[in-house]
Amino acid sequence: MRANSLVGDLNRVLTMVSLVSWGLSTEATRLAFQATITFLLYLMCQRISLICARLNEQQRKPGITPLAGSAKMDAGASLPQASAASDDHAWMPSPARGFSVRGPTYHRDGRKVPSAVAFGRVVAMDTLRCPRKPMHLLQHGLIRLPAGSSDWREPYAEWLVVVQMLPMRMRHTLFTSAATDGDTFCLVTYVRLSPGIAAAYDGDAPPRGAAEVLKRFLLRAYRDEGVADALKEIGLVANLDAAAKLLLRPVAALLRRFNGKPVLTRPQHVFFRGEVFGERYLEIDLDGHQFSYGTRSAINKARGEEQMPEQLLCGCRLLRLLEERAAGGTNRVCM
Repeated sequence: MRANSLVGDLNRVLTMVSLVSWGLSTEATRLAFQATITFLLYLMCQRISLICARLNEQQRKPGITPLAGSAKMDAGASLPQASAASDDHAWMPSPARGFSVRGPTYHRDGRKVPSAVAFGRVVAMDTLRCPRKPMHLLQHGLIRLPAGSSDWREPYAEWLVVVQMLPMRMRHTLFTSAATDGDTFCLVTYVRLSPGIAAAYDGDAPPRGAAEVLKRFLLRAYRDEGVADALKEIGLVANLDAAAKLLLRPVAALLRRFNGKPVLTRPQHVFFRGEVFGERYLEIDLDGHQFSYGTRSAINKARGEEQMPEQLLCGCRLLRLLEERAAGGTNRVCM
């Protein structure tokens, strides 16, 4: 793809638009029309140039290099679990009741209630630093999942792996897409799902209740966008006052406004199923590079009243994340 050629074509279109605008009734209308079209074409040129730069960058930069034979690291090696709150580079479990979800009568009274016990349990977390997005991270055989249950017989995988990809440099651009890429900080969460979720439900009929909503999601999200779009994420900053002191006032105000509010992950999510070192998994990649410049624990969303109340899928608490401790430096998981 050549950006100069495409920009030249757009300039020719702009000339044609200028000629057409002379047919409009008033001078003010002509000027407004030309200004609008010029601005839109300028944005298109910027976007095309950005895509071309990304393509060239991807050709120059290696991504993840698969390791022949065995994994480079075990799950959880780069982010230890703590037993108590501290300032360490670590994480700890978080009870589901600490998150508010839609209650059984939400569609009538808008009432939210503490979540029931989560369907899955976070058993390990990792932080990775990669030169570009490591889409479908587990397929590269770089990370070994914890040992699964020898008697697992469920139709869904025992492991749910959530990979949150955060851009290390925010780009001042109005538009993003799946092609947007670059230096990436990854937060990887390994969740062991409970057996027997909605045991009598096969995933085809309309779900009733949170358990059936989740089972349908686990069985069909990777191939059915309508089902995949039910995923939400809740971010809750515990030390809000301390964090606000480190931020610009408008940013701190936004943080206070949306703290603890659920956010749909669509359309910036991608789903993969697979098996690594004998362990089956469902991987969810959340692509932070696709969030626009102005936007920048998981829950499965219930829609109709028959699917209420919502219930947490998993939850965890991050104590502190240190960039220099992420795998990808001396550990070189991402090459």
